Amino acid sequence: MPIVGARLELPVLPLEGYTVPEISMVGLTEEDCQKQDIPYRVGRTLSEDNARGQIIGESASELIHIDAQVMTMNSTLDVFINTVYNYPTLADTYKYAAYDAWANGNG
Repeated sequence: MPIVGARLELPVLPLEGYTVPEISMVGLTEEDCQKQDIPYRVGRTLSEDNARGQIIGESASELIHIDAQVMTMNSTLDVFINTVYNYPTLADTYKYAAYDAWANGNG
């Protein structure tokens, strides 16, 4: 997700691969941000750290819309940290990925 002050000029279009496992993405890749000198932060969470299991796979095509909405609103990581997600749910992994991005301080 771009850092405050950096504007994403591309349309926010979530892409899904309805495969087994499901694969989804939205926005630029980390590599694309680096090539275009766009400031960004990376937050990761592992599926085994989530009580529901895999985040990449199960419900990926449903979860990607959370990313798309936050990107469309030009929001920050605070959205994920301040949002209350039901636990245990796959959506809860966003909060932990946001904490990871803040801890990394990469951006």
